[in-house]
Order: sequence, then C-alpha cells, then structure tokens
Amino acid sequence: MSKRKYHAESLDQVEIGGIFKKINSDKVIVAVDVAKEDFFASVAGEDGVVVKTIKWQHPTQTLLFLEFLQALGDPSRVEIALEPSGGYGDSLRWQLYTRKYEVYRVSGKAVHDYREVFDGVPSSHDAKACALISELHARGRSKKWTFATDSQREFKARTTQLNAYDKAYKQNVNRLHAVVCKHWPELAQIIDLRCSTAQTLVHHYGGPQAVLQNSHKARDLMQRVGGHLLQKEKIDAVINSATSTLGVPQLEAEREVVQNLAGQVLHYRQLKAKEEVKIRKLIKKTPPAKEMADAIGKTTAAIIIGATGNPASYKSSAAFVKALGLNLRESSSGKHHGAHHITKRGSPLARKYIYLAVLRLIHRNPIVRAYYEKAVATRGGKQTMKVLIGIMRKLAASLYHVAQGHAFDASKLFDVRRLELKAS
Repeated sequence: MSKRKYHAESLDQVEIGGIFKKINSDKVIVAVDVAKEDFFASVAGEDGVVVKTIKWQHPTQTLLFLEFLQALGDPSRVEIALEPSGGYGDSLRWQLYTRKYEVYRVSGKAVHDYREVFDGVPSSHDAKACALISELHARGRSKKWTFATDSQREFKARTTQLNAYDKAYKQNVNRLHAVVCKHWPELAQIIDLRCSTAQTLVHHYGGPQAVLQNSHKARDLMQRVGGHLLQKEKIDAVINSATSTLGVPQLEAEREVVQNLAGQVLHYRQLKAKEEVKIRKLIKKTPPAKEMADAIGKTTAAIIIGATGNPASYKSSAAFVKALGLNLRESSSGKHHGAHHITKRGSPLARKYIYLAVLRLIHRNPIVRAYYEKAVATRGGKQTMKVLIGIMRKLAASLYHVAQGHAFDASKLFDVRRLELKAS
C-alpha cells in the first residue's frame, strides 16, 4: 500500500477549474469534517477518491464555501457527506438544506473503525477524516440526513431543559441532605427532604434553633405547604426533634448556607414543574405523543420523540428499535457463540426512560409483572437485566404501532403462555 499524502488548501486560494479537470464523473462528493471553528472538506468523484481538500473558518468563510459548492454545478449533482459532530455542524447543514443539497451522515464509529484499514495507519486528523468520510459514502456506508421536524425540535428542547433542571435539582437535594444531617439529623428521619414541605421549612429557618424560636410560625408554614396530606403528628415530631437534636449547633453563616441551598432546590423544583406543564401542553397537540403518553408516561414519550422523532415515520418497528440502540449484536467465532448485547447506538437518555417505563409497568401492570417473573424464573432467577432488556425491546417495538394509532395492549405483547412454549 502506497503512503497516502494529505494536504489541505485554504478555500480562498482554490482554483475551481483544476478540480473539474480531475473529476471524471457526473456526481461530485463533498465530505466535510466539522470542528468548532476550522472546517475541512474534500472534493471527490463518484469513486470517492479525493482530488482536493480545502479548509475554511466557520462561520466567517462559510458563505465563501457555499459559493464554492455552487461553482461545482447544480445541487442535484453534489452529495454532501458529514460525520455527526454535536451542534457545530447544524448551521452548515441548515444552509445546505435551504439550498436543496442532499446531505448524508457517516457514523463516527464507521470513520473510527476505517482509519487503519484506509491507509494502514491508525492516526486521525482533519484532512484524513475527510478522505475517510468520502470513501465511506462512496461505498454506501452513509444515510440520508433529514432535518428534524419543528415538533421534534420542540420536544427535544423541552426535554433537554427538563433533564437539566432535574439533574440540578437532584444534585442540590443531595447537598441539602448532607448539610441538614450535620445540624439536624432527626429531620430527614421524620420527613423526606425531597418533599416541598421540608424544603420550604429549611429554606425559611435554616436549622432547628431558628425553628424553635419561631415554632408557631413554623407549624403554620408546614400546615400550609403540606396541606391535608401532612399529619399533625408529623408536624409535632418535627418541632419536638428541634428541641432535642443531636446535631452540631449552627453558626449564622452555616444557617445562611442551608437556607440558600434550600432556595436553589425550590428554584429548580419550580423550573421543573413549569417545564412539565409546557411538555403536557405540547403532548396534547401532538397526536403520536398523546397515544404514547397513555402507554409509557408523558415525560418518557416526549423524550423519545425528541430523540428519535415520530416512531411512525420509521420503515418498521425493527428500524425504530435500532434507532434507540436496542437492536442486538453478537460476537461469535467458529463454534463459539457469543452472548447478545444491545448496540447502544441511539440516545442514552431515551433508553434510560424506556428502562424506567419498564420498571413502572412491572410494578403497576399485573400482566407485565407476570411475564417478568416467569421470564426470570425460566432463567433460574438469573440474568434479570437481560429479561428487562427484552421487555424494553418489546415495549419499544410496540411504540411504533402505538404511534400509528393502535392501542397499547399488554396482554398481546407480554403473553406468558407464549413464553412457556418457547421455554419448553
């Protein structure tokens, strides 16, 4: 194998005429390697062999790049191939989309795996990445890249924001639990610090000493926030614990720290609630989401649509399962048959929420619970995670049909009798 040479020329110095002389096909492949600022692109013919690699600054020189593409001929002649790169390439893809160019995506894993096969060297750099993308596209290792619908983009934005608020909320609750247990360890034993009553109490008073000094107001506050769900006995227990706590007495500065931390907890709690309201409204006006929400919950439905789009838009249920990264892979050689594992190529967040949806179904739905218990028993009480993954795959496949308007039927999906026949 002859050593390949990689050289990138600045876009403003490129002679378009020299490129046309080297391309002997009607189709032109432009492979783009996206970065934060420095973008690289290779120009190749139908065979994927690079004739020129260029570089430019994004976004300052991107209009110049678009003019360069225009000079290559009609958009129907040019195919653009990119590797997914977070959000850095989205603005370029949008500009290409509005100019009627066909854009294809080459997976980052395919590019990574092909590095050494391509030139015998496992190294990677921008110019080489372009050549890899170009050849992989020419070999049919790419998929057409379509823009997400406005509905999908809205779901993704809402659920991304909700997940960020939820993460911040949980982190601050854990921090609050730690500092409260230092100065008032009894409180967490009486009332859950994840409930709004405890959080509001700590935000107002910071610790047991301040509660004792304002015991009547503290009672009223807990009663007002907790309502009829909070028993008088529990309120009494909280006040009494403040009298005899074993915690470290608070300095004023320490009390302020607790109050501020509790304030952050309540702040993120409120932001979460507001975002959940917006998601519920969005689900109501989106038919596939409404049907899915009835089966797996509003947040899970919203996250899946945000990550994958409408399940009904896929060619089959298997294609949708694959998009979630729940399709199976096998490592076998000769007589050795390796275990099956999911590929995990899709959205990790979507898989997480499908997993949580499965746990809820097992807990709440007797049909799913019976199926789960039977499947675990069939495996001798082992490999419970594999059973859960199997249920996740079934649930994901069913969402494809639910999005098409079919009712979710657990009795058809989780047939214990069928499982027994399979085991026998």
